Amino acid sequence: MNRLGTKIARHLYEAQGWAWNPAWLGVECIPIEPELTPKQQRGYWKLLSEWLKLNPMRGVDREDLHKWVCCTHFGHIERELPDGRIDWIPIRTTTKVWIEDENRYKRRRLSREKESDLIDFVYRAAAEGGVILPELESENGLQ
Repeated sequence: MNRLGTKIARHLYEAQGWAWNPAWLGVECIPIEPELTPKQQRGYWKLLSEWLKLNPMRGVDREDLHKWVCCTHFGHIERELPDGRIDWIPIRTTTKVWIEDENRYKRRRLSREKESDLIDFVYRAAAEGGVILPELESENGLQ
């Protein structure tokens, strides 16, 4: 018996005149982008800490700031909590993406390029609020 995806299986399908297409198997082929590096991740969280150190905000911690950054940069979904308050759910975080049909997150890390865009956004948003963040050194962040 042939296993799907092997060269022999592909040859057998093509010999029958069928086009070999992994999509009919329910497989989606997407190009692999380089994932963010641990240095980028540490650099991002370091920037959020610096932001709060330079501009302390009452009742706001790094997680709250992270949620706000992701909601503002990637977009958000609003949901009403039982007490009537409105909660924001970021469509995307650095490690997860919101799947609307399933009402849950699926683990999917950002690519290096998208993480760099997010870091640039943090610099811009902080500057718009009057906070000038220190530049990340290459050993701590963007390499």
